[in-house]
Amino acid sequence: MSENTSDIQNSLAKAVRAMLLPLVKLLLHKGIGYPALTELLKQLYVEVAEKDFKLENKRLTDSRISLLTGVHRKEVKRLRESVEESATQPEIRAGISAEMMALWFGDPIYLNDDHTPKALPKNGPEPSFESLVYSVSKDKHPRSILDDWLNQEMVFVDSEDFVHLNSAGFVPRHDEAEKLFFAGKNIGAHLNVVAHNLKAVSDPQFERAVYYHQLSQQSVETLEILAKQKSMQLLSEINQEARQLQNSEEETETNSGFHLGIYFEKNSAQEENK
Repeated sequence: MSENTSDIQNSLAKAVRAMLLPLVKLLLHKGIGYPALTELLKQLYVEVAEKDFKLENKRLTDSRISLLTGVHRKEVKRLRESVEESATQPEIRAGISAEMMALWFGDPIYLNDDHTPKALPKNGPEPSFESLVYSVSKDKHPRSILDDWLNQEMVFVDSEDFVHLNSAGFVPRHDEAEKLFFAGKNIGAHLNVVAHNLKAVSDPQFERAVYYHQLSQQSVETLEILAKQKSMQLLSEINQEARQLQNSEEETETNSGFHLGIYFEKNSAQEENK
């Protein structure tokens, strides 16, 4: 192993450690120990090897996967034969809610003149909350979706039976399964960008960050408010433009997509030095 390769591997190990530290804290907080994570990692190593390391015109054998991953061949066989888990009800519900929010924030028929989401009558023709639900799924009853959103404090209903958004975004407050669903999608998308850019490709994907130290708590709170305002404005504009482009391409064959996420992390000097 060359000195340069060793340096890169050490740097990668440090980067992976930084990525995994908050994950391990979360797992321990949720009572998930090392053995459970080990089993999950074995499954993922086999899954990735099978999907992304196929040899052209050759069958990917258990032995080949074992050689690539370091997972014992008998374990590889067991894991390859295991049935893939189907989506859970919370995941299905979260997916439907996300599509509805994208529609409510992106389709002109559901927007006011200032491009903010309209208050919608519960029932009736488009635009209504009922039509919003049925635009995304014919299998879900609007009343059940509305009850769930009311329970999550995402919306409220006024005296004239109009449904209003409580905040400028979909943040499930009580359903932890939905929060975890979106956490997996968002963090996974970010890591995909990181992995893509580390492969020394000629077309790096966008990933930028701004970070400062030695600020007062009041200054950080001021910047957080500004970041939320500007970020929601950007996400809303991107969502509306994406919706218009999607509508204009309904007659063409399309299979491309994107994932845009923004975060703001607050920390203390003690946390920075850990």
